Amino acid sequence: MLNTIRHIGIVVKNPEESLVFWRDLLGFTVYADNLEEGSFIDSILNQANTTVRTIKLRDEKNQSVELLHFRDLSSDLSQPTTLFTPGITHIALQVQDIHEIVLRLRDNGYRSLSEPNIAPNQKAKVVFINGPENLYLELVELN
Repeated sequence: MLNTIRHIGIVVKNPEESLVFWRDLLGFTVYADNLEEGSFIDSILNQANTTVRTIKLRDEKNQSVELLHFRDLSSDLSQPTTLFTPGITHIALQVQDIHEIVLRLRDNGYRSLSEPNIAPNQKAKVVFINGPENLYLELVELN
């Protein structure tokens, strides 16, 4: 039986840029930053000679994001994804003061797809942000 979602893992090409985004702009805290290699990581990934930097961050409510930077990244992360690409397309974060967060992200080079809009049921303001490494965030402020 499922207990909870433990974390969301995001493979990144530029861990420092992603750290600035998650830590400095969104307020997550780094609680572990490790270089993982050896038989265990090779075994669980079914990949030989893996070296991966794992940066684990959490918010005030202990919800976690894990940034993964593989030493020999063979995937092409430059291919743009859209909100309509099959698979996981975005991460939704519930926030306070959506307008302040959007301004902070825009001031740091990230673009929103629109202005925050009030949902038809009047219960939330919502906006999508195009974050680092082709990641979309949905910011939701409850009314």
